[in-house]
Amino acid sequence: MYPFGVVGIELLVPSGWELSEVKVRREKGEVAFSDLKYGRRLELTWKAVESAVRPLDIIKRMEKRLAKSGLQVKRKSHRTIHGHRAMEFRVEGAAAGVGLTWYCERKNRALILFLYLHDELADMLSYRRIVSSLKCHRDDGKELWAMLGVSFDLPEGFELQRISIAIGESYAVMRRNLTSLMLVRWHFASQLKHPPHKLVEEVFKRLTQRELVTTGVSQLESGRICHEKVSRVTGYYYEKSGLFSREKMDVVAEYWVRREEDKAYCICIAGRSVESLAETVSRTLRHISVV
Repeated sequence: MYPFGVVGIELLVPSGWELSEVKVRREKGEVAFSDLKYGRRLELTWKAVESAVRPLDIIKRMEKRLAKSGLQVKRKSHRTIHGHRAMEFRVEGAAAGVGLTWYCERKNRALILFLYLHDELADMLSYRRIVSSLKCHRDDGKELWAMLGVSFDLPEGFELQRISIAIGESYAVMRRNLTSLMLVRWHFASQLKHPPHKLVEEVFKRLTQRELVTTGVSQLESGRICHEKVSRVTGYYYEKSGLFSREKMDVVAEYWVRREEDKAYCICIAGRSVESLAETVSRTLRHISVV
């Protein structure tokens, strides 16, 4: 199993199940993972609410909605998820599955996890492992972000602005106020012809519509990021701060290659005084594999 994390929500996903749908905002979102070989699908949705809501009330609303499609919700039972009272349920009909729902007081969110059943014996084993890994908040002011083959910690409050998953290049852009983090993964790293700082400049311009002025390129010691040699690129760009004024912003990027996977990675952080954030990301960075 491998970790997935966004906006303070964490879970472990069975190996081989790939992220197939992602609509992420802090106040409302949905992610889905699919095992295309066997037709399995896992869905996790959440929504911010103004006041506490009982899991039973969430299920009652679900019952009315699913009844229109000829589906029945049965076998409700209570359990605890990350310190919260939750309720499990089973859906019977053409789209049979098992799931649970709970309310997180820390984030004021109602969440629903649902797994469509294909092979019940094997799927229930996966379901129990997923449920035991669920986390909907942390108490240290940090949040785990895990996607595109890496995981790292960020301070609370970052939003996922964009994500694109493709064979050649995948990327995700997170933002909080004037600080942005861009995560890029390239397949076929051996075919990349430009030096690291040129790749960083190109992807920065494409994702931000800003010109990056590189001021330094250095090699970090092996082992700093997952035992890989790292190229560190520093620079700046200008952000419009008024009708006739611009503000100079810092950029710190780190680029490395996983030769055994033939993949290259870059994490680029841009904003005011980003050195501390870059150090946090670098210190907590881990590689993950979905295989």
